[in-house]
Order: sequence, then C-alpha cells, then structure tokens
Amino acid sequence: TPGRVIDHISKGSLDLSELQYLVLDEADEMLRMGFAEDVEQIFQQTPPDRQVALFSATMPSQIRRMSKQYLNNPAEISVKSKTTTGANTRQRYLQVMGPHKLDALTRILEVEEFDGVIAFVRTKMATEDLADKLKSRGFQAA
Repeated sequence: TPGRVIDHISKGSLDLSELQYLVLDEADEMLRMGFAEDVEQIFQQTPPDRQVALFSATMPSQIRRMSKQYLNNPAEISVKSKTTTGANTRQRYLQVMGPHKLDALTRILEVEEFDGVIAFVRTKMATEDLADKLKSRGFQAA
C-alpha cells in the first residue's frame, strides 16, 4: 500500500531518488481508501523525469488534478467496454440468505435447462467447497 511505501521511505529502507518507473494501479481505489496524501508524498519523492503509468477504472477530479500536477505530458487512454450478453446467454441474479444458498442453487440446477453454469464465490477455498458439495448432490462441477 502507499502507506507501507511511505513507512519505508521514513525508515530510510527505500530511496526513490533514482526511480525510473512508477506504476499506480487502481488509483481511484487508493484515493477512495484515503491514500491521497500518501500518493502525493510518493510523487514528491520521485525524480521529475520518471515515467508514470496510472491505471484507474474511473477518473475522478482528484486523479485528474494529480495527473496535471505530477505527470509530464500525460496521455489518457479510455477503454469503452461493451457490456452486452451473448444472444444464447441468459443471466439471472437471485439474492439468497447465506444458509439457503446451496439449497437454492441445487433447486435451480434441478429445474432449469442449461449447458453450463458459472457460480461466483469469494475465495478459492469456497470454490472448492461448493464444487465438492455439488458433486455430492450428483452434479458435475470443476
């Protein structure tokens, strides 16, 4: 995190005076989490001729201001995403309370026709756990 970088700079265990490249990924998230001052302090510790790559899903005014202040001749590249679903793809969203999720998913798999299903869970362990439970109920899962 930017805070850890600042911590190392303060302790003398990190010197950015000869830094050539600075990459800030998910800059909007860093600012949202309150790291704006830390990011600015990092910029101030780097040489003026360093190259900066700043990636952000959104471009709030604070990022635009930082870009103008700390970047030399910045270029903005916007990627327009097409958020359409394939003609043969059906999307469904159901909100189910935690203890009922497996039973709800099982019921859907029993009554709906499908070629494939993608279930999103939070962790790798939860993915493996869900796959094991579905297999124990007679479904193919990977």
